[in-house]
Amino acid sequence: MGFQSHTETMIVPIEHVRVCTAAPFSGVVHRLELETGLFDGADVTRRLAAGESRESVIETINGMAGTSGFMRFLAADHGAILGLHGHPVEAIRFLIGHALIALRMTRHATGSALYAPLSLLVASDGHGTRLEYDRPTLARIERQ
Repeated sequence: MGFQSHTETMIVPIEHVRVCTAAPFSGVVHRLELETGLFDGADVTRRLAAGESRESVIETINGMAGTSGFMRFLAADHGAILGLHGHPVEAIRFLIGHALIALRMTRHATGSALYAPLSLLVASDGHGTRLEYDRPTLARIERQ
């Protein structure tokens, strides 16, 4: 028994943002980690499975945010992979956002989950640190 499928494509305009600072990589990463909380998806799943109230789970999620109001979902050491070329680079890709903002976005347009949480690259560039991210035009996704 085979499954039928079809493919659709669309162009989503992306604005690439690059912020450069003279601050050292380790200082930028440390500050980012201090100001963002850590999302614990396993805790949320456990609470939902245990039948906790919606309000209680929302309160738990809000408590995961740091002083910036955001939380880290993932930190991937991209620099370690780049070291395979013999040129180690300090570079970490973070997924950062707020789970409840992502919930609001994806409730109306599931495809916006590709952009929430936001992917942020923090990388040393020899002169300081770059922070880079893409800002999509979500209105285009929401119409689909």
